[in-house]
Amino acid sequence: MEIKINIPKNDYKEPTEVRQDVVQRICEIFLAYNGRYRWTVKPTWIVEGDNNFWNHAEYGKKSTRVHGVEMQAAFKALTDAGYYIHKGWTRESGTPFYLVSKKPFVRDSLQLVSKFTDFID
Repeated sequence: MEIKINIPKNDYKEPTEVRQDVVQRICEIFLAYNGRYRWTVKPTWIVEGDNNFWNHAEYGKKSTRVHGVEMQAAFKALTDAGYYIHKGWTRESGTPFYLVSKKPFVRDSLQLVSKFTDFID
């Protein structure tokens, strides 16, 4: 007996388009906090009008979903400009986060990185 299942094919495609305005905003927010800003991964949104990233877009403000290719472009722009990017993990959930600074430093379990490799799409 042959079983026929009628389900739609998975149409997911990883985003490849880099929006310059989104990359610019990512860099501006990292730099606005002089290296003290933590970017927590999963999923990531820029909420317009705030210098904050939120894990959800349910705050009644216009928000933009950030894609991995845009984070990769922002990391390249920041490192090309001479900034250092440090990766760490939250103690509570083990979620990765990033710090940007003008000079490298060692603190707790932070590691120096030059590329964004987390999957956020």
